[in-house]
Amino acid sequence: MKILITNDDGISSKLILLLYNKIKKLGHEVVICAPVENNSCISESIRYWEYNDNKLTKVDENIYSHPGTPTDGINYYLREFERPDLVISGPNIGLNASYDVQYSGTIGAASEAINLGIKSLAISVDVNANLDTIDKGLDYILNKIFENNLFSLDYIYSFNIPSEIKLDKIVACPLNNGRDFNEGFDANLYQDLGEHYIKNIGKNTDLYYLKKGIMTVTPILVDRTDYKNMPKIAHFFDK
Repeated sequence: MKILITNDDGISSKLILLLYNKIKKLGHEVVICAPVENNSCISESIRYWEYNDNKLTKVDENIYSHPGTPTDGINYYLREFERPDLVISGPNIGLNASYDVQYSGTIGAASEAINLGIKSLAISVDVNANLDTIDKGLDYILNKIFENNLFSLDYIYSFNIPSEIKLDKIVACPLNNGRDFNEGFDANLYQDLGEHYIKNIGKNTDLYYLKKGIMTVTPILVDRTDYKNMPKIAHFFDK
């Protein structure tokens, strides 16, 4: 399988190289194409037209950087290489759970891949997770992915690894859909999810399991159309 790895933390992230080596050992053809600089919380932003004359910079064998956003990186890659079978975005430093999926450059890159007809998934880790925890979590996730062919064009498989893995399993669950900011919210503590700004954590949601030390996966839709409720609003515009 031909796999493209990208991220929003940038080419200097140690985690993207960790994932690269793991996938390579599994026997897949793998290339890294990541931003020169950190592009966290940039969502699906595109600046591709600003860099139209720029090319990828070769960092090492099968490892390239580019001057754009995580979303731009998919297009940079496709301009110079054949289409991959799969895009893996991450591992992102900081959970992409609850409402943070709306801001995530990691999710943005995976979304762009699906928009271009390439299956994709995203992996994120708690900022407090040590390397041993991340290593263990990645092994578990990759085994599940390739053993079960967990690749889709309908949605992004979004995986999250908690600060400490207390149970060797992955729970499929919805995003925590309620956010209340604590009084005196400190933006410097933003990435420590649950402790500083989310007061209401719904039972059996992603944050609920992650706080219990359990890895999660959530299917993230790229098509934002609310087909269920479209008939409810249609009659307002019939006349």
